[in-house]
Amino acid sequence: MIRIRVYGVSFAEGHTRFDGGQFRLTAEGHALSAPKGKDIVCAGVSVLVQSLARALVSHGVRIEIAKKDDGIEIGFDAGIGGKAGDDFTAGSVSMTLHGLMMMAESHPDHVDIEFDQTR
Repeated sequence: MIRIRVYGVSFAEGHTRFDGGQFRLTAEGHALSAPKGKDIVCAGVSVLVQSLARALVSHGVRIEIAKKDDGIEIGFDAGIGGKAGDDFTAGSVSMTLHGLMMMAESHPDHVDIEFDQTR
């Protein structure tokens, strides 16, 4: 099971709103829907999260990336204004969250996503 946790953002009715603090997205675990190297669920989640990281860096947002053996965490301070809180950043996060939610809906036995406002 891939466990995705999203902190510091509300995502209601498809709209992204940063809470003014730290945004964090973690994806950990393995889908185990196919043998290693052939798992399209793992590949889909990986591409979405890594594409978000690349888009934010290309846009000039200072992000933190922590790669782990079984996952990745990306984050940035959405409360500093500027590029970290602009429309491009919100749109990139929103598109990524839409994709991750679709993965969780299509593969509920392999992907779980949770939004946490307490971190």
